[in-house]
Amino acid sequence: MIYIAADERDVVRLRTDCREGEDVYLYRLRVVSIDRIRDAFRDYLGRMNQLHDRAEWYNAVADNCMTSGYRIMRKHSAPGRADLHWSVIFNAYAPDHAYTTGALDTSLPFDELKRRSRVNDRARAAGDAEDFSARIREGMPGMDWVPEEGG
Repeated sequence: MIYIAADERDVVRLRTDCREGEDVYLYRLRVVSIDRIRDAFRDYLGRMNQLHDRAEWYNAVADNCMTSGYRIMRKHSAPGRADLHWSVIFNAYAPDHAYTTGALDTSLPFDELKRRSRVNDRARAAGDAEDFSARIREGMPGMDWVPEEGG
């Protein structure tokens, strides 16, 4: 099991520019607070350090990129937003489930949110720009939402 700490440009553009046929979607999570997301980030870093100290095997069902991140985010989520659900294992369905629980912007029907959240063309157009992150988010639904301080 490994975690890869990378620049957003690298991980997004790997999928939009280097690999064929992959769609990349970017959704704005409705986190409880800035403090909770900061704590979740610290837990990710702590988990990376644990794996550095003691290696573990990747498991396609029980311990993979989705389930590993899910366990961390669950600890910091609002009640009902990270309950155990089959979409954690079949992760192509995770955005739909997150929408259903209110963890994503719900101002649009999910199909429209998904269509507008595809960033492939935006990422290619942004290239290596310093403001890559801002460019791929510009005008996207829910990106103007800001979590509360504290919490």
